Amino acid sequence: MPNHKSPEKMMRRDAIVRMRNRSQLTEMKTWRKKFLASLATGAADEELFRKAQSLIARAGRKSLIPRGRADRIISRMMKKRDAIS
Repeated sequence: MPNHKSPEKMMRRDAIVRMRNRSQLTEMKTWRKKFLASLATGAADEELFRKAQSLIARAGRKSLIPRGRADRIISRMMKKRDAIS
């Protein structure tokens, strides 16, 4: 445990940021899975795609995941969507 006020505050801030990051990553993964599940039924839901793409791009911009990984995930989702359409 910290002995000074500044590190205590840093620990509190880090905990909040960690929870926010985890929440955003979980939401991104959930929407991605929803979109992929809609593809499995044979109908590409455009609304699900847009929401998933938006969250993945935001995660890349905010460095929750590497930007290249975000681009790659979106690209693969687009290919799967276009293959069904």
